[in-house]
Amino acid sequence: IRFAHRRGVVVVAASGNEQMPQLAYPARAPGVISVGATTADRCLADYSNDGPKLDLVAPGGGADASLPNDPNCNPNRNLPDIYQMTFGNPYNPRKFGYPTDWYGTSMAAPHVAAIAAMVIASGVIGRHPTPDQVLAHLEATAQPLGGSKPNSDYGYGLVDAGAATAPSG
Repeated sequence: IRFAHRRGVVVVAASGNEQMPQLAYPARAPGVISVGATTADRCLADYSNDGPKLDLVAPGGGADASLPNDPNCNPNRNLPDIYQMTFGNPYNPRKFGYPTDWYGTSMAAPHVAAIAAMVIASGVIGRHPTPDQVLAHLEATAQPLGGSKPNSDYGYGLVDAGAATAPSG
């Protein structure tokens, strides 16, 4: 169990955008769900940090990484943006929009945070689940990418909201 406490808050953080085989802080801190970024091709994004401690990936946009053994990766393709509703202008926080050319692990981490919240709210893993239980459930329901589960490029895989919130049984 990676969390040092039994009860607590689920913390999700971006792995970093430096193309490094290690996670940036706070994603590499104990008890934090670390999130890398994928592209529209379901390939690791070329900027995304990865490594053996990466938990999950989510859409972050950008170009595919050069992973020769991954058939999803096509680094020479021009990919569409992955849109996420957010503040379009930090000076006008009352206005939301779908800005273009925004990508990064900071765009991927909110996907995982939202799905974790949906898992907790839905009660699919019981009332008042621990952060450990939420992480284990997200990992178990993630779509595997890059071969074995887990692996240093994709962790346990692409977070899957439908699978994570589906009632068991």
